[in-house]
Amino acid sequence: MNTPLITITTDWGTKDHYVAVVKGRIIKAAPTARIVDISHQIAPFDLNQAAFVIRNSYHEFPKGTLHILAVNSEPFPEQPFVVVKADGYLFIGTDNGIFPLFLRNEPEEVVEIEIDKTMNLTFPGLDVFAQVAVTLLNGAPLEELGHHRDTLYQLIAHQPVTKGNSITGQVIYIDSYENLITNISKDFFMEVAQDRAFEITLRGTYTLKTIEKSYGDLEEGQIVAVFNSNNYLELAVNRGNAKGLLNSGLYSKVTVEFFEND
Repeated sequence: MNTPLITITTDWGTKDHYVAVVKGRIIKAAPTARIVDISHQIAPFDLNQAAFVIRNSYHEFPKGTLHILAVNSEPFPEQPFVVVKADGYLFIGTDNGIFPLFLRNEPEEVVEIEIDKTMNLTFPGLDVFAQVAVTLLNGAPLEELGHHRDTLYQLIAHQPVTKGNSITGQVIYIDSYENLITNISKDFFMEVAQDRAFEITLRGTYTLKTIEKSYGDLEEGQIVAVFNSNNYLELAVNRGNAKGLLNSGLYSKVTVEFFEND
């Protein structure tokens, strides 16, 4: 299968040479390859953060794009390297639970990559993932990479829950502006709300009663709730940093209480 485009998502950061050598290995073998960085700033080993980033970006690329996921990528016997075909894309990574966290549909095919005993597995992004990407770019079928697997290792994603007239969710991602992105989707919110009034409370301290259309709908320095571009409830401070100013972090509790209209 010829893959016209490759993306890379890692927890390597950009200080070291790791990203550069993976790109160099691919381009040296396939000079026409196009490589796009999705992110290299994933917190080390944080699969939930990586899944959030890739879930909200992979489908914007052309079908056939090959996505390399090198986050917490060290293999174990029950968590080998795999290639996953899903939604018209190919994904290379470790079967560590990340795939069920972000895939929108069940995979069409999963292949466990056969490892050459001479490979140095201390840097699988280079010695496994880059090499597999080149092999796929050269038109090799998935079957040449290894053997089929029937299942993927499962991790359970953090989901909001309802109880009575309330939703309880949590902050699942903090972007570079320190905006707090929750796991409460717009569709889920509206389904429970049924046009009722509501109060959004963060950590039992900060309460909001409206959802704005943009950050600038309130004055500078005010706390604002919006449904972001990915249609998830987000809490921010207009021209400020919500994480620091609200003393909040990943997995901070967010509740939405609904009230019957007068």
